[in-house]
Amino acid sequence: MAYGTLSDFDIFHSVPLDEPVSTAALAAKSGMPEQTLTRLLRHITPLRIFAETSPGSGEIVHTATSAVMARNPKSQSWIAHNVDEVGRGCLRLADALRKHGDGDGDPGCSALSMEFYPDAGREQTYFKFMSTDEEENGGFDGTRTKGWRMRRFADMISGVSRDPSILATHAGRIFDWAKLGDGAVVVDVSLPHI
Repeated sequence: MAYGTLSDFDIFHSVPLDEPVSTAALAAKSGMPEQTLTRLLRHITPLRIFAETSPGSGEIVHTATSAVMARNPKSQSWIAHNVDEVGRGCLRLADALRKHGDGDGDPGCSALSMEFYPDAGREQTYFKFMSTDEEENGGFDGTRTKGWRMRRFADMISGVSRDPSILATHAGRIFDWAKLGDGAVVVDVSLPHI
């Protein structure tokens, strides 16, 4: 949750790429209470996301990991989608399994459906849900206008589809495709670059 909160308050882009910044300045810029910001940063720095110039200095700098987030404008979409939707859906997995078992593959029986549209029916898809969102307050820009979930999802897919650490070409080199046999069919369902 620290990751998502720091993203939602635009901390990744508020820390300069080339110099330290004080937690007081970050708190003032972001609107987050300084004490809370300090705790969140101390929670996330052991993951090598941000660092203090020296322990207890209150001067924050980017690490290689947090700098990637600052340089990639699509990164906040990835973080927010995973925290707001994937994470919340994961918390409902046990509920979905108790209610629907395997759900026979019906999209409305998923953990995401339990969290976001529990009364919509077994045929309701996540994409239909995303297409019906309304304007609400929140997010790093302050307002989420109609269609914000779908735009964020598209940004997230666009960003990860260009990430060299997860390109599909790696699968061609690391998997023993020959062991599938001559009659095997492999379908790539990834989205094209958006």
